[in-house]
Amino acid sequence: MERVQIAGPAETVGAAGTLTLATLAETLAYLEQTSDSGGPFDLLVQSLIDSVSVAAFGIMGGRFLKRPATAFDFAFTPLGSLDALFLHQFPVGTITSIDYGYMSQDGTFSAQQTPQATEWYADRRSGRIYATLPWGKHSVRIVWTGGYVTVPQDAKEALFQWVGVKLARIKTARWDATSMQGANEARTFREQEIPVFSRDVFAKYAIAEVTVS
Repeated sequence: MERVQIAGPAETVGAAGTLTLATLAETLAYLEQTSDSGGPFDLLVQSLIDSVSVAAFGIMGGRFLKRPATAFDFAFTPLGSLDALFLHQFPVGTITSIDYGYMSQDGTFSAQQTPQATEWYADRRSGRIYATLPWGKHSVRIVWTGGYVTVPQDAKEALFQWVGVKLARIKTARWDATSMQGANEARTFREQEIPVFSRDVFAKYAIAEVTVS
């Protein structure tokens, strides 16, 4: 299922504010650790938060974004055998408009029909829109907002636990450390370090993307 962006922000995952699952203060409080007011320990924990956040977004498919007020505007090419579209920035907040029509070579979309609200259904968590869709390349235009207003608590706790494992490994001598560059640098270990709880939570939010672009 192809898609092309008509308006709105770039899709790039990693834009400011989109990859932060928890703050340093929240993490320290959960782990019952004391801040050193921006010193080496705080810098170390922040580096662990950043690395775990990036890894978590990788597990979740990179679409777990905090941009609820941002409008995404795309034209989609439906699959002939599947009456569903996948809005790749989810969960869906507000669906501003759905139009059927066609896109000209200059990128202008001409709406021919606007389905009634009773003619389509949105699964907001997965970002899927179910409707009787028209045939044609880029024949459906949808404007919507996507992302979490706040990070779900279980996702935060999954991050806290993973950071806690990393921190414990750095503070304790381990035979399986493969690299260490400095006192404030995270080390690399041979074993899988992600806690089962964290893995399961992140996997729960990993909704497979069924489109090709």
